[in-house]
Amino acid sequence: MGEDEEHQREIVSVGGIPPLVALIKGGSASAQSFAAQALANAAACSRATQNLIAAAGAVPLLMSLLSVGKAHARDPDDAT
Repeated sequence: MGEDEEHQREIVSVGGIPPLVALIKGGSASAQSFAAQALANAAACSRATQNLIAAAGAVPLLMSLLSVGKAHARDPDDAT
């Protein structure tokens, strides 16, 4: 296991996924970008990590970032 993979697993093991999802939901454009990259890196570790990321609600937010191209991802549950 490489050092990067160890760091990614450590982020997951200490509960780092929900805070990263929160940054995507309401952080600055820069924070959203870094959080999205961190989740992508973590997702590369395992199917279990991918499932945790999906369960945390990241997929719709990431899709919003990609499709809307705005600085802030909108929560798909918010009808504004």
